[in-house]
Amino acid sequence: MRTFFMTGVLACAATLTALLAGCGRTDTELPRSEGSAELDAALAAYIREADEKDININSIIIIQNGKVTGEAYLNGWKAEMPHQMWSTSKSFTSFAVCFAIEEGLLSLDDRIADIFPEESGAVLDTLTDAAYRQNLMEADIKDLLVMASGQKHDPTYVLGERYSKDGLAGIDSLDTFLRKHGKDLITDFFTVPFEEKPGTYNCYNSIGSFMLSAAVQKVTGEKVADYLYPRLFKPLGIERPQWDEVQGINCGGWGLWLKPEDMAKTGVMMLGHGRYAGRQVLPARYLAEASESFFSWDLPSGSTSDRDRYHATGYGYQIWQNPDAFYTAGMWGQFIYVFPGMNAVIAATAEVKDDDSKESALIWKHIVPVLRKESETSL
Repeated sequence: MRTFFMTGVLACAATLTALLAGCGRTDTELPRSEGSAELDAALAAYIREADEKDININSIIIIQNGKVTGEAYLNGWKAEMPHQMWSTSKSFTSFAVCFAIEEGLLSLDDRIADIFPEESGAVLDTLTDAAYRQNLMEADIKDLLVMASGQKHDPTYVLGERYSKDGLAGIDSLDTFLRKHGKDLITDFFTVPFEEKPGTYNCYNSIGSFMLSAAVQKVTGEKVADYLYPRLFKPLGIERPQWDEVQGINCGGWGLWLKPEDMAKTGVMMLGHGRYAGRQVLPARYLAEASESFFSWDLPSGSTSDRDRYHATGYGYQIWQNPDAFYTAGMWGQFIYVFPGMNAVIAATAEVKDDDSKESALIWKHIVPVLRKESETSL
């Protein structure tokens, strides 16, 4: 396994094998091994093309058959540096929902309006549209998980536009803005019209993920980050992470900070049907259901090769699917790809602010074909 450290151009480092030899490794650490010459070449080509095209890659970890076989840290990023996960945070919020369900504190058919009766009631009292009222009252936890609350327009943008008129500069200042103006994000979520029957219309909804975080906090008495620590993070050997907050609630849809190896460990757990280091961390049945496509669509028109298979074709419980993998996805290129058919995981971070699909396209161009080939030859 080779590690590349980059600052704009390719620079090969010695393998980690010598460094790891003789050192004690905890049960939760990811084992390393030499990658094949073909994988090393593919990783080098991936990094080289990203650099040539100014695609700002920060890190990548490649795991196959339970071992890290390639990794790179680029453009000033280091292995020990936590990275903003953006919407990859959503999948971890889904895991928190899972644990709350397992502990009998929440169910998929619990209605979000019932969990927050005061906030929803304040909006219901003002409504004259019968369909809006009915849809709002029917939206449940499962609907929020699959982004089918019934809201035809993403509350993230609807509220963002509304708040920007009052001076909101950006999402990083949302908490300060809400406190300054005496607004409540939970109440305001319900003010975005529920025009469709819940469960029937898929609309990306980051504030819906915030509502899931708020629901878990309401029924458990703990913020999602604290609730997940003994149940998920600690069993994976992940130090207690930072998770940004809005009004004392972890953001849910964004704001989690993880190191690249934390992401990779999570991917290994997901690949193992919820099992990690000999322990069943997440219930296998939930993960199986969460990674199904509750909404699906075709690859883009004109997609003719395996290189195009990075495009999303489905969505489950805050988890995406494509023909090769199920995965988490965060803005600007934060991905945990799980490839069951290749027994592999790729965890990647980036700051591709113009089009993060460029990063995925390079992964499918250079790395995935080698993983596919090596999985076939190992049978």
